[in-house]
Amino acid sequence: SSQQHLANNNNSVIQLPNIMLLTVNEPPNKPCELWVDVSDLSPIDSWLAASDGSLDGIYLQYQPAMMESSGAQAIRNLGEREEGRNYAVGVWGFDGRDPDDWETFHWLVQNCGMSYVNTGLPREFKKDVVVPP
Repeated sequence: SSQQHLANNNNSVIQLPNIMLLTVNEPPNKPCELWVDVSDLSPIDSWLAASDGSLDGIYLQYQPAMMESSGAQAIRNLGEREEGRNYAVGVWGFDGRDPDDWETFHWLVQNCGMSYVNTGLPREFKKDVVVPP
């Protein structure tokens, strides 16, 4: 895991941030893209773990199945592993295509256990919050 500490130039200790792998929700168009579907998250373990360490988690691109109970359970299972390989899980959305609103954010955090949710915070993100122009 990258949750290690390093000494900086002032000899003070700093904690490294989580290092997350980003995935896409459709078959990849570029060789560097990794595709995973909420219905089968099994490839993730092999992507994140290596003999010399592992990444801290995964950023999944939003998929409508995340808003269903079976999808939410599959994602929750990534963060609650019995064998001690618990991953931080985040979600990102394609701007203008995937939902970016309070209801989706709330569902993903409450039901999927997301640690991170990327948002562009559009003015209409939460209806009772007025964002000045």
